[in-house]
Amino acid sequence: MAYMGYDPERVGWLRDALRRNADTLDTVRCNDPLAISAIARVHACRTSILDVWLPVVSALLRCDALTSPPTLHLDPTDLRDSFWLSIQATGWNVITDPDGTTHTRLTRAQAHTLGETLARGDLSAWVDTPEELDWLREQLQTILDSQVLVAAFATGVGDWAWLFDVVTDEWRLAAPGRQVQIENIIPLLAGAYVAATPLGPAGPAAVWTPSIIDVIEPSAAALLIRSLPATATQLAQWCDQILLRWTTQPVDRTSWADVGVPGPTTADLLFPLLIARSPAGAAFLSAAADHPQIVFATTNDGALVNHLLLTGTDPSVVSPEQAGAIIVPMIRYLREAEPWMHSGVLGGGFDAHDLVGPLIAPWLPFMGARAEDWDWTYVDGDNALRWVLKDGTSMDALVIALDERQNQLASTPMMGLDGRINDAALFELATMFAQFNLAFRDEEINDATANRIWINLTLQTINTVSSLVSARATVPWVSVASTVIPYVANGSEWLATNIGWSPPDEEQATAVAMPRFGDRMAATAVVAVAAGVAQLVAEGRLDPAATEELHLGDLGDLGDLGEGCAPRVVEERLHDYLQTLKYRTDPAGFNALEAVLTTFMNPAATSQACR
Repeated sequence: MAYMGYDPERVGWLRDALRRNADTLDTVRCNDPLAISAIARVHACRTSILDVWLPVVSALLRCDALTSPPTLHLDPTDLRDSFWLSIQATGWNVITDPDGTTHTRLTRAQAHTLGETLARGDLSAWVDTPEELDWLREQLQTILDSQVLVAAFATGVGDWAWLFDVVTDEWRLAAPGRQVQIENIIPLLAGAYVAATPLGPAGPAAVWTPSIIDVIEPSAAALLIRSLPATATQLAQWCDQILLRWTTQPVDRTSWADVGVPGPTTADLLFPLLIARSPAGAAFLSAAADHPQIVFATTNDGALVNHLLLTGTDPSVVSPEQAGAIIVPMIRYLREAEPWMHSGVLGGGFDAHDLVGPLIAPWLPFMGARAEDWDWTYVDGDNALRWVLKDGTSMDALVIALDERQNQLASTPMMGLDGRINDAALFELATMFAQFNLAFRDEEINDATANRIWINLTLQTINTVSSLVSARATVPWVSVASTVIPYVANGSEWLATNIGWSPPDEEQATAVAMPRFGDRMAATAVVAVAAGVAQLVAEGRLDPAATEELHLGDLGDLGDLGEGCAPRVVEERLHDYLQTLKYRTDPAGFNALEAVLTTFMNPAATSQACR
């Protein structure tokens, strides 16, 4: 269906004017021979009026379409009728075209009216059906194909900020199906905005920032930039700018539109963008280090924050220095802030403690052995570590990370081909394990009620010792975590049945914590020595039979070896084992193995564990 517009009164005026002009032209006379040509043209004009135009206009006035126009209903709430409603408002009558011709080409006037209607009208009334939203999407796609139509549409819109805020409000309140339709329209509006903005991406892309994001609602800005092309640096900058603004009080209202209402917050819209592009996530976290509240206090979704932190600090994405520049300020902020983080919605939020363990897990040496690389001291890192261990989830993550490092230790070169010991690697590993084991010991003493953590640590210690004391030359060994998983669900029952242990009560806490500390120290020493032996065998400096001779004997219950405590027994047996290798390898290799044992287990350390 197409439409035609007319004004019957004006058509009547036209007919009367044609008649008057024909009569006037009929009075023109001249007998001068030189005027013959001019008089002929006058008569031809009169003939054209009488024979062509007057009959056409008279017939138009007699047409049924004009004399008895069919009723045409224009819906004042249907966006598809907005252009014709605007024509009708000027005094024209709009009826169905009798010839049924359909005109599909969008005009500048229609594009202008569409923009004006969207920006000025009640959007919830104009597009309240799926069909109207589909029609709007098609019209916007057509507009984007023509710079002329974009200019006309933008002129009609005028205030882009108002339009984006209105569309965002409609999106926020929409049902899920309608919300998806609106999400499909927002990129088209964003495209029109960019095409119509003089300082758009045509300028230097590295410095361009859409100024509108500082004017519209932060949630509207989040929806907008999801549709804008951007480098990782730009995206990080925009997200930082938007969320920092979100954390400030708006000047003209009590809060932003997405605070205290159902649905996603601004951060919930932006964080997935940063997670999907890890360099952008890293750049965002680097900027957020100056104001960490935009990471933790802008959403109730702890899992989302955790994903962002792990993505933006992944060792494959950032260097140790970059990771430290992010993690250290985050930890300092969380230690000073309330542990329960939320975006201002009652009943929601998450415990920030839960996030820090997984965050530092890939960077364990920088909590102590390499603390200076992160521009803080060993004491700073150790205090932060002990604060993290107050939370069960974080402690679990750290224990798993520590055991993964023990597995990696089996393939860490402890000495070069010239027999020289890798002093730096050895010191780092030894310091790290000692620091963490001491922290675990102290935390177990201070928080004896964490039975679930106690079981987790015990299972992993047993697995480490039992697998490594019978290790062969194949390295690295099976991941500890994969071995523990089958037992975690019924860990307490498994311990009681197979080992004879049960979780400690308050009185047993201190007595149990010390042996467990020694068990982990012993396990680490076994790993280190086994790795050194395996390396010498792989290099042909020691016969393969040496790996099969690494038997520590029947240790029995790790908590009661009958000869004192696990560290002292393991130290003695490892020392005796190395003595059997003294003349089977070169002096440099033997000295390196002794150095490894002394680093990870020595009389002083044994006394500390067995006191």
